[in-house]
Amino acid sequence: AAVGASPRPDDERALSKLLVDQVEFADVVLLNKVDLATHADVQRTRAAVRALNDRCAIAKTTRACVPFDAIVRTGRYDEEAAKRARGWMSGEAHAPESEALGVSSWVYR
Repeated sequence: AAVGASPRPDDERALSKLLVDQVEFADVVLLNKVDLATHADVQRTRAAVRALNDRCAIAKTTRACVPFDAIVRTGRYDEEAAKRARGWMSGEAHAPESEALGVSSWVYR
């Protein structure tokens, strides 16, 4: 994801809060560029993800190379658990945080 120059002026949510929310709710988390990090850094990052979300799959990747079936149709999504999550019903009532914070993504091929 790429962060825009600045979030909307009326947005009070911190980018760090958005990132934590995404990790807490994720079914699969990719730790990318592990080839550029030390083993200790990768382990600390993995532990931080696990502390926020003890049920997600964590895949270590290099150059974002990951088997398709490791991230799509994993069978990990649990709608009942999602409905019990904080903010499930209020999620449809406002613009996505990524939009509000100016976060976007793109792929260069």
